[in-house]
Amino acid sequence: MKRTLLLLTIIIACSQAIAQAPMGMGTISGKTTKIDKNAVLIQGKYLYNKEWQRGAIQMRPGNVIHMKQMKVNFFTDAVEYPKGNEEMSTTLENVRKVVVFTDADSTKVEATFGVFPFGETKNPSFYQVLNDGKFQLMKHNKVGTNKMRVDPIVGQSETLYFYSAVSFYVSRDGKLIELKGLSKSNVFEVVPEAEAASEWLSSHKNKLKKEEDVVALFDYLNSQAPQGQ
Repeated sequence: MKRTLLLLTIIIACSQAIAQAPMGMGTISGKTTKIDKNAVLIQGKYLYNKEWQRGAIQMRPGNVIHMKQMKVNFFTDAVEYPKGNEEMSTTLENVRKVVVFTDADSTKVEATFGVFPFGETKNPSFYQVLNDGKFQLMKHNKVGTNKMRVDPIVGQSETLYFYSAVSFYVSRDGKLIELKGLSKSNVFEVVPEAEAASEWLSSHKNKLKKEEDVVALFDYLNSQAPQGQ
């Protein structure tokens, strides 16, 4: 529990600090392999962005490694990057946080991903941090493969495709708590304090059915919290 609290405290810190950090020294110390080119032959989306983007990786010791080109892979839970003529992939065992910058400005954060255990295997996985503050909404995108039947006329009976299973978590008090789904009752169950914002939700016609709705509520709750909490 103490370890989880420490990690979440670091995630809450502004990601702009990483954007302004000097170029990190050292290498990414996860399990590194060459990328399997067969993955690109499978239909569907498995990357955060198929284009190379600038980014930064915060390792568990705290050092920051800035990347001129990288991709976030939800299927393998790994960071991809070019190395010479090869494309490499490294796992997340020693990664604390991954920040993706906009292409035009390497100081502007496009997305932040915390790294926490997922599922029964407890393997490290990407959780996208959707807002800052005491109450945070975290988005997990689990990508897998499945088979789909194809008309034999095209020359094959079945093909593989990627599918995505999105789940949401609330970060509070040093814990990640899974939401059963995006709805007012599910959010109120995990965050009882949200009931006090019922009038605000009504006036903003916010039914908490979309991730933007929950983020807006959490931003409101965080703005109402006393300074220092």
